[in-house]
Amino acid sequence: MNGSTRPLQESWIKENAYGPANWLSFRDQAKWAATIDQRGLTMTEFVRQQIDGAARLLRNGKITDAISILRPILQEARTIGRAHALYLEAMITAGDHRHALEFLQTSLNSPVDSADAYDALAYFSRMLGQHEISLQMYRLASEAAPNDAQIWYNRATSEHSLGNHSKAYEACSRA
Repeated sequence: MNGSTRPLQESWIKENAYGPANWLSFRDQAKWAATIDQRGLTMTEFVRQQIDGAARLLRNGKITDAISILRPILQEARTIGRAHALYLEAMITAGDHRHALEFLQTSLNSPVDSADAYDALAYFSRMLGQHEISLQMYRLASEAAPNDAQIWYNRATSEHSLGNHSKAYEACSRA
């Protein structure tokens, strides 16, 4: 890690506790309703725009801003989706692997909405050194999307990294 990013990451971690008291309240209905009404959006469209905005902020290195958008969405989320993947990416980018791992473990207990969500959980599991969890998520992703070559390839690399060479070959042949 170079010296220029370390102070940013340390200050971000110090300034951004993960406790519920610091989460923006998604229940502030007046604020959210006014924004949605002004834009003429459905709640789903509004949340999708918020997630897209958080992704742009994350790409531009504005981790704190991205997380402040994602937290209220995650608080209300009923299934694992893109917001969870972005939140994990933000925490890992910030160097906060302990909280990323805690969030990942909590996320594994929630319903997943797509093969892409399983794929994202697998990817971030691998980034956090949780190779067995990663393989489990890739297996679920390949069951959910049996025709997705990229998921099968990812599963093959995961199988291989754990020494399951014959299963890696089988998965690779499906890719």
